[in-house]
Amino acid sequence: MVAVIPIGLELVIQEALSDEAEFACNHFDIIGVDLDISAVVRKATVNDMPAVAAIFNDAVRNSLAIWQENEVDVAERCAWLAARELAGFPVLVAVGVAGAVLGYASYGDFRAYPGYRYTVEHSVYVSREARGKGIGRALLSALLVYAQDRDVRMMVAAIEAGNVASIRLHEQLGFVHSG
Repeated sequence: MVAVIPIGLELVIQEALSDEAEFACNHFDIIGVDLDISAVVRKATVNDMPAVAAIFNDAVRNSLAIWQENEVDVAERCAWLAARELAGFPVLVAVGVAGAVLGYASYGDFRAYPGYRYTVEHSVYVSREARGKGIGRALLSALLVYAQDRDVRMMVAAIEAGNVASIRLHEQLGFVHSG
């Protein structure tokens, strides 16, 4: 399934900032709080990459969500983070009160053609123990705000048809099925 959302719509951003997550922006440090778990959503650092690699590798081993067959090591995730930062793309992490990374989100070019310069494709991954607790919603909501602030006009999600939780999350935040 491919889900798309036009970022510029006020209604979509208002839905992304619903009562389930309270956001306070200060240099894009966003605090997301819901009933099940408390977390801070912030820009990722190199120190977060061991946990990001573990979440990525769990998705490789146990799902079809990541569209990847090979696990990565921490050095690869550090290089990925550096490349994202150099290209001006965000990498956000949700960190629980105990300091553990609970999930991460990012976006990058949808296609490398000038006509797609305002369109991005995003990814959101949540650790096994934090799934179903609002972390994915907090990460995707923060990513939507980040994208809107940078003139992104369309966000695309490629979601495996059996990933019902991700499809539902995206629909709740205003994404529509397009292919």
